[in-house]
Amino acid sequence: MRELVQWDDDPARLRALAEAAGVKLNLFIGADTTLASQIEKIEGLADLVSAVEGPNEVRWWGVRHEGLTGAAAARELQRDLYQAVKASPLLHDKPVIQLSTGEADYYAELGDLTTWADYANPHTYFPSGAPAPGSDAWGGLPHVLHRVVEAQQITQGKPAIATEAGYSSAPLHPQGVSPEVQAKYNQRLLLESWETAGVKRTFLYELFDQGPDPSGSSYELNFGQFFADGRPKPAAEALHNLTTLLRDDGPAAATFTPVALDYRLLGLPETGEDMLLQRSDGAYLLVLWNDAQSWDDAANRMSDVPAVPVTIDLSRTFGTVRVYDTLVGTTAAKTYTGIEDFTVLVPDHAIVIELSGTAVPEAGRTPAAITLGDGGDELVLRVTQDAWQGDAQYTIAVNGVQIGGTLTAAALRGSGVSDSVTVRGDWGPGAHEATITFLNDRWGGTPDTDRNLYVEGISYNAAVVEGGEFGLWSNGKVSTGFMSGPAREPAVITLGDGGDALVLRVTQDAWQGDAQYTIAVNGVQIGGTLTAAALRGSGVSDSVTVRGHWGPGAHEATITFLNDRWGGTPDTDRNLYVEGVSYNTAVVEGGEFALWSNGRVSISTAQAGIDLL
Repeated sequence: MRELVQWDDDPARLRALAEAAGVKLNLFIGADTTLASQIEKIEGLADLVSAVEGPNEVRWWGVRHEGLTGAAAARELQRDLYQAVKASPLLHDKPVIQLSTGEADYYAELGDLTTWADYANPHTYFPSGAPAPGSDAWGGLPHVLHRVVEAQQITQGKPAIATEAGYSSAPLHPQGVSPEVQAKYNQRLLLESWETAGVKRTFLYELFDQGPDPSGSSYELNFGQFFADGRPKPAAEALHNLTTLLRDDGPAAATFTPVALDYRLLGLPETGEDMLLQRSDGAYLLVLWNDAQSWDDAANRMSDVPAVPVTIDLSRTFGTVRVYDTLVGTTAAKTYTGIEDFTVLVPDHAIVIELSGTAVPEAGRTPAAITLGDGGDELVLRVTQDAWQGDAQYTIAVNGVQIGGTLTAAALRGSGVSDSVTVRGDWGPGAHEATITFLNDRWGGTPDTDRNLYVEGISYNAAVVEGGEFGLWSNGKVSTGFMSGPAREPAVITLGDGGDALVLRVTQDAWQGDAQYTIAVNGVQIGGTLTAAALRGSGVSDSVTVRGHWGPGAHEATITFLNDRWGGTPDTDRNLYVEGVSYNTAVVEGGEFALWSNGRVSISTAQAGIDLL
């Protein structure tokens, strides 16, 4: 829940509301009371706070701070907010969201504020009731993604949280739609923000209508998901249905690793969209919608958008398939059993297709259980295949030495089972490499006439090996690394020479490879491409010392992340983190930041004893 902290004179009321509703708080500051008093209120709610946000839509609401006004005041207030949050013993671990502008042209006046926020902050509203992304695009990008790119102008290399978004259910206003279309568009906005634009969290504006509007002509009064008297609007019902169907309360919901599912959609229109999710109980949730124009602006009425028949061709047979219409409820509209392909009608709002149950293996196929080598260490691979005109054959090597002979796969991909291949050895502490070589590929020109080999997962001494899921679609080899013994040692690196020393503490999320980056001072790169070693959360960090003769005054250090990778979940993500920066032993303010995508972050530093600019 998002709330303006300066207007809340009773934090106890806000605490009671949040605890009763079971929600966390995103608190944003205002510019009409002192920052110190607002930080004090936020600290009193620290256990309920998920994030702290800068001032709202500063182009329209204005900012006054420390004798400044306009863009200069907004910059200084965002900086002071970030420093106050990170210095607070109660709030230092809370992310800070960038201020919002309310006007794209204002970004240029604000300049680069990357150092003073952990997240960019787009406000995604749509002119004339256009859907997201639908018919309106800017710079070749869908509108929702365009707004994210705009916001990242002042928050470079940072992910986005959209703290306002939505549609007004005022059908007689030029930018409004009907309550029924608001329900469709809000659903699609949330799905598009996550799937297309990578927005980590989106806040719908707002919970309740601001007041009754019998005429349906007031834009500002009708953004709520509930009417002003507390009755749910169609938007609230549709959102409840969608989140209920996508909810995962399983004990492993936050830790399990999703498994890919191959599927084809035949007949999906150009405006059609799809998103695949998996629950921790193994069931898949396929969300489909048609991102068509559902509102006729000229006639001020809902458009007639016929549902489109789409055939879903799955790669395996599921025991139970249920189809849900999120505008109708959370009871399945259709249920199928033991099917691999079927046809559904895709409307201009979300439908959810739940795929669950044990798949039916091909008759006579028993998965293989193979053990190779001997020793105290154990590498276990789960293997499947596409067995067109014969079974896939392969070999396994560790550290360049083949273990055993030629192996033949048995289990079919999509059957719900896999071969278990255990490779034993005594490999000792440190990094090792397993290589799987596919020997007898065959292809008849179509996806159904193809022989392939798949490694569905690898574990080493019972620990999951990152990057252990891959397919081999032609003859060749894939190698994956694994660690034996204690965690890797942090790197100690020195670059350049001179009397001044800039020291960075660096960590990473090393999914499918280590993070790589460069460092430049005053626009000049020092050294070559660096590779992170220490893992975030391991208690250690790489120490990178950059030396030079930079002289008195302020200087700029730029860290550029080069090889981001993301597999769709927090556990399948490669990121780079700077845990702290010092210059000639003095701590550099703003020297803690993360790079979640390729790009650069620049920080301003000065000689020890000189204030940070």
